[in-house]
Amino acid sequence: VQLIDCTKVETNNEIKPRKSWKAHRTSVSSLAYCNIDDHGKYLLATGSLDSSVKIWSYDECSLPKKKLKSPRKKSNPLPLRVLHSSIGGISTVKWAPMMNDRSVRYLVAGTLKEEIIGWSIDRATLKAIRINSFEGHAGVVNDIHFTTEVKELEANRETKCANGEFSMVSLSSDRRLHVWDL
Repeated sequence: VQLIDCTKVETNNEIKPRKSWKAHRTSVSSLAYCNIDDHGKYLLATGSLDSSVKIWSYDECSLPKKKLKSPRKKSNPLPLRVLHSSIGGISTVKWAPMMNDRSVRYLVAGTLKEEIIGWSIDRATLKAIRINSFEGHAGVVNDIHFTTEVKELEANRETKCANGEFSMVSLSSDRRLHVWDL
């Protein structure tokens, strides 16, 4: 994983990573940020073909405020949580928008094996609980998005999600788009 400060471009227009670490055993396929409080702290979730999702602390994800005068020893940071998929590699990860219960955040991961896995993450303790599995695709889950408004194709009219709840939209290599009620 590399964090790049794009506000400072070198004189030769080259952008160099300011922070880098080995995050997984195999390719990192996706990443997603989310705010965990009102003070600018956030988490980074990374998904990999090694069938894991890792959650990293805001300290590991932030760029240094000032350039360090003396280089410190480089070491790979440790993730706060490691979540596993028993059914295959992770193709995409997304944090759901904040819902009614503000003490938890929801994280979903699409897999190479036709499934989406959901976890509830407690904002205070970062304890993760696997809450759901969404099955229905016949191929790799390529992307996931969240919405509070869904357009009905047949009726050609807009409908709102009940009680301010969100819907999840998933895209797959099976050429299908699925809308899931959450």
